[in-house]
Amino acid sequence: MKLEDLIKSTLYVGREVEVEDMLQILSNEDTSYKFYSDVECSGGQAQSIYFVDGKIKHLLYSNTPLQPRVLISQVVVGAVSWKDGEGLEIIEDSVKNEFVMVVPSFMEFEEDAIYIDGLGKLKALKTDNPDLISSSIKYMATLEMELSRELALKGKGIVVKDGSFTPIFIAKESPTFIENKGPIGLVKNIYNFPTDVSEKLFSMKIGDLSPLYIKSYSDENDIVSAFLKIGKNSILRMDAIIQSKNKDIIKKAGKVFCSLASVIPQLTIDINYMRLPEDIPPIQSLEYYLGSYIITPQMASYFLHEFISQILS
Repeated sequence: MKLEDLIKSTLYVGREVEVEDMLQILSNEDTSYKFYSDVECSGGQAQSIYFVDGKIKHLLYSNTPLQPRVLISQVVVGAVSWKDGEGLEIIEDSVKNEFVMVVPSFMEFEEDAIYIDGLGKLKALKTDNPDLISSSIKYMATLEMELSRELALKGKGIVVKDGSFTPIFIAKESPTFIENKGPIGLVKNIYNFPTDVSEKLFSMKIGDLSPLYIKSYSDENDIVSAFLKIGKNSILRMDAIIQSKNKDIIKKAGKVFCSLASVIPQLTIDINYMRLPEDIPPIQSLEYYLGSYIITPQMASYFLHEFISQILS
């Protein structure tokens, strides 16, 4: 089968769909929170931070009994840097802008990618998951994790990835914690605290960290986390993936949490407006910038129609 034939057979039943709520995918997240140890913060604040995020748009979708199951998505990931005294700067060469066609794994194609004039490379992403949208979102998370790892290896600051590190999102190269660099997952959507945990967290002062807690991430790694209070009624969680049972790395991750805790509350606005204060302005700015890469469904339809016209001519 050719990819262009698959597009031809699904284009006219396509429809635009919005991204599912990520909480539906992460709904099985453990919220028992058995705390491990207190964090002793000392020293200065972070001087340089890289924030990583992604944006996704599902452009065309077919999932009916009479048509092949196909999802065409645009995925954009990138980073913005913050430096003390200098403010924010978009890292333009970090942007990865990809178009993917998510299809069932049993489909065979002559080539795994095609080129569409004006659109660029459209590659096939095969999955065994019947939920094509979920697979597309996982692919975006993989690109985010890979970019986070790259920046942590070569950068000169702490890398913060918007969102959690979850085993279902394991990248080709797991973004394990690098001393003084991260990457650190910054989790906004926190809910369903046990009563005793909730009382402990909301009694903290702005800028305070909770005790650390540890949970299993994979066979080789654990995840160490701490909660950070950034507003009167606002809590974030910071995550780092570490080698299992490595107490020395746990302490070093805690040190990075402290560095971030001294800065992040200053980078937000403590008002209940839109997605503030949890969705901190540096990440909002990055999201707006990445959104400038997203094409409209009308543009996608135009490019694909033009492509099919070329095939049929």
